[in-house]
Amino acid sequence: MKEFNQQGATLIEILITVLVMGVGLLGIATMQLSGLKYASGAQARTQASLLANDMMDRLRANREIALGQASYLTEGFVSKPASLPKSCNENQCDAVEMAEFDRYAWLQSVENLLPFGQGSITKNDTEGSSSQRIYQISLQWRQVKNEEGNDHEFENELRNFTFRSAL
Repeated sequence: MKEFNQQGATLIEILITVLVMGVGLLGIATMQLSGLKYASGAQARTQASLLANDMMDRLRANREIALGQASYLTEGFVSKPASLPKSCNENQCDAVEMAEFDRYAWLQSVENLLPFGQGSITKNDTEGSSSQRIYQISLQWRQVKNEEGNDHEFENELRNFTFRSAL
């Protein structure tokens, strides 16, 4: 019997190696895409949290108006109002004008930083001094599903974030 000394790899071994490597790379690509999707969602939730805290800081800075009048409150979820109030960045404003400017600037930030973003600011209307100071700041937006160039697909489901705090 004659023995053959085989050197190198056969074609079948190479094809199997390519198949195993291809399946592995496909799995890695799928994990990468899932990671990007979840990172986009986490970024939007982080942005919503920062926006809610920003509005709460604005309420605290103008506490008398926030507790006494409805200048900061919205009726449901709204986008940026159509009319620009007096700019308090360049002019001196009284407390009511500051509240209107704060609400406008905040809603503009919500619209710019969250895809199809809208905001809502409400105050608890139940009786009692401590419950009158509870504010609820809510945000909603659509999650980006896919990004290719400048075209974006959005999920049909709205994402929500709600923040409650005493003033």
